[in-house]
Amino acid sequence: GPAGTSASGGGNASGLVSRVTGGTLRGGDAEAGGGLLVDHAVAELVESMVLENRAAIGGGVAVLFGDLLVETSVIEGNVAEAFGGGAPATSAGLLLVDSTISGNLAGAAGGGVWSDLESMVLADGLVLCGNMPEEAAFEGDLPPEPPQPCPIGGDLDGDGVVGSGDLALLLAAWGECEGCGADLDGDGEVGGSDMAVLLASWMTGVGGGA
Repeated sequence: GPAGTSASGGGNASGLVSRVTGGTLRGGDAEAGGGLLVDHAVAELVESMVLENRAAIGGGVAVLFGDLLVETSVIEGNVAEAFGGGAPATSAGLLLVDSTISGNLAGAAGGGVWSDLESMVLADGLVLCGNMPEEAAFEGDLPPEPPQPCPIGGDLDGDGVVGSGDLALLLAAWGECEGCGADLDGDGEVGGSDMAVLLASWMTGVGGGA
């Protein structure tokens, strides 16, 4: 399929090779794959976002008897009634590279990722956090991955909240600061944009103030 910039969810790759680049798949509602269904196909999801979709299986994406590469993408805030709030695989291959699967929900198992015995799931550079009832669940002998909290932008002292201690550390590092923890936007210096990241977490109540 062609690259896109924004679309409703419910995309379908069936019996072909498909690629979505730079797309946003949001608000879909389907039996399988609320954002994207890969059915007997090979597909790639690159530099894209799959947000706030719903399905019975695979709230974000679902891979059935096919293969899907998810690279530098975000699958977040999706809901599955049964398995795989973010991404389930059934008799399929699922490769997750430098991507984030967070804040998804499944009614039965695999809030982030779920797979059956006939599937292979491989990950490299994957951030898997904030999914419920567990991060990942696999049929067979592999234990599920328990829920993990997502990192909080601006929690410089690592105490789980963004407050006055973090503000003090940021101000102490003000100026050129290549590679330091207070450089929240990664631009090589600590300044107003980093302060904005910290305050956004503080003001929206992520952990609250200290």
